[in-house]
Order: sequence, then C-alpha cells, then structure tokens
Amino acid sequence: MALDVQSIRLLFPACQRTIYMNSGFEGPSPATVVKAVQQRLALHSQEGPTSPHVLESGKALEEQAKATIAGMLNASADEIHLTHTTTEGLNIVLHGIPWRLGDEMLTVTIEYPSVMVLAMQVARRYGVKLRLVEISPTEPRASIVAKIAEAITPRTRLIFLSHVHYLNGMCMPAEEICALAKRHGVQVLLDGAQGLGNIPLDLHAMGVDFYATPGHKWLCGPQGTGALYVRKDAIEGLQPTFVSSHAATSWLPTGDWEPNDTSVEKFHLTTSSRPLQAGYMEAITFLQGLGLADIQEHNTLLATAMKQALSKIPNVQVHSPAEPPEATSLVTFSIAGQEPQAIVDALWQERKIVCRAIDPLRGVRLSLHLFNTEQEVAHVADEIRKLTR
Repeated sequence: MALDVQSIRLLFPACQRTIYMNSGFEGPSPATVVKAVQQRLALHSQEGPTSPHVLESGKALEEQAKATIAGMLNASADEIHLTHTTTEGLNIVLHGIPWRLGDEMLTVTIEYPSVMVLAMQVARRYGVKLRLVEISPTEPRASIVAKIAEAITPRTRLIFLSHVHYLNGMCMPAEEICALAKRHGVQVLLDGAQGLGNIPLDLHAMGVDFYATPGHKWLCGPQGTGALYVRKDAIEGLQPTFVSSHAATSWLPTGDWEPNDTSVEKFHLTTSSRPLQAGYMEAITFLQGLGLADIQEHNTLLATAMKQALSKIPNVQVHSPAEPPEATSLVTFSIAGQEPQAIVDALWQERKIVCRAIDPLRGVRLSLHLFNTEQEVAHVADEIRKLTR
C-alpha cells in the first residue's frame, strides 16, 4: 500500500520550512516523537523520577524498546543492548574482544571515519594488524567478496565494515561476507548507521555477529539513542569495557562475586534517559505503523527518480549504484569544477534544501525518506541544473 505522504508531512514541521534530504546524517523527528519525550519529562517532573510507578514504567519502556528493535532486526530481545550512538556500540565490540598480539582485523579503504579511526586505534592499542582491502564505492558485489576472501588469513579475527556506505549508499553484500567469515571462523561487525529504517534487515538470516544502529537517522528518533545487536552465542566471548553492577550476577563485600558472562545486560550501565527512550520507542512505533516495507519502496522509487533526473544534467556525475541490492535511498552526485560544500551552501541559502557534502567523492549526498515527494525530487533536480549553468 502506498504511503499517504501528504498526511505524513503534516507531522514533520521541518517539511513546512525546508526540503529536507539529509536523514542519512540525522532525520527530523515527527511531532509524535517530540510529544513522547515531553510527556515523559513532565511525568518525571510531576511524579518524581524514582516514584515506584515511574520507575516501573521506565523499566517496562526499556524492555519494550529492546523487544521492538529485536523484532525489526529479526533478533531476540536478549540479544539487544540499548546504546546512545552507533559508535558506542562499535566501541563495545571492538574493545570487548579479547585480542591477542598478532591478531588481524579486516576493513575496507572507503570506510566512514568513525569506523576507520576506531579500527586504527584498536589495532594500535592491542597489537592487532589492520589489513585494508582496497575497494571502490561502485565495486561489484562479487569482486568485494573475492577481495575480502583473498585478504583473510589464519590470524584474521574480525571483519569490520559499514553495511551501507555513507559515501554513496552502496549496500555491501553482507550475507555473502558473513557466510565467508563463518567458513573461516571469523566474526563480523557491521556499522548499521545507514541500515535500520533504510533497508530491510534480518540479522539472523544474515549471520552477522554484531550490528550497531542509531535512533536519530532513518528512524527519526531523538539524538542519544541506538542499539547494539550481539548474536547470542557471541555474548560470552565479549567483555564489558565500562562496568557497572550489571556485570555481576551476585557479589559480596568480602570480594566474592559471580560474573555475568552470558547476558547482554553486562554492557548496561546504571542510568539511561527514559524521556529519550520514550521518543525512541515512539519513533519506532511510528515507522512500524506506516509499514517499513512501504517506506523502503517509497524511498527507493524516489532515489531512482533522483538518479535518473541528475544523470540527464550536463556536467553532473552520479556516484551511487543504479539499482538494488547495491542501491539504497542515498544519492551522491558531483558537478564538474564545483566544490561540494559550495553546492550544499548554495542549495541551502537560496532554496532551503538540506543535504551534505561528501568530500572523499567531491560530491553532495541526498537522503530520500518517507516525507519526501516526487515534486521535491523534480524541484531539487531543477535547482541543481541551475547551479551548472
């Protein structure tokens, strides 16, 4: 069933003021999400945050959020840990693996800075060899898998990649990479910053070991929300870097204690923002109510239309894959002889179009989401055409 986009847009104040095409950076929240955060804050103010019924409802909210995210990922709630950012989840995994001197980690040369710098820092700290697999943002899927297969050695411990690349929206062949890794006894960590809410996800079928996601991008939730998936049989082998009482099943002042090795709760610290979790939960519920499959179909159609329109403009180069499964809702283009940030600034200052520069490609990235329309696609393409004259 097609989305009722005009009704959806009424819930997004940003759509009344801008042409917002930057959900891959951060999505605007619908009014219902803002209301959920405000209502939870008001409850804490009026009733007291530690009143018994407020505490109980807060715990129930957290469990509901974990269960709902698990459902969206085809995972179990006991495999989900709520985080504040994608990067927090990546750090939990990278610093939780019991590395041995000489272990190897694989990533690719087109990675997002928070992936690449984290991998470099972990390699330096633990004496791990970082092997970089050179690929292009338009590399064929079979070639990517073949290059990664060639780079695996008996010392390889982890493959660490973005699922959907920030440069141009290229979706990596995750199932094939996970199957390859499993044959070699290697674990896989995927940065899902551009995944949940953008593309269909089934983590159990994918076979991934670890998957980190944000709440503030394609889910249109508040900043400071996210989730980490840890495959159930991988939990025990991952150690908590930051430790609270949740890392023990029991303890005594004498020093006797029992570590919590097998539960994802061992990564949980003592305080979370219930108002932000309320907004996170509302954002998830909002998208689910519309239908994730319908949202993804809508976004794909808009992204395809945008690429087709841009490809007809002289001096414009489209850098994103043309069709699924490689293509997603991110469209990156460049204009010959023009700096990406100058294009972004011009589109904003004169036309109130929100997008972002992608410097490694000397390009500009547009993120097409549920509140965008065919008319906006045509208008943005026309404005880009004017910039080429």
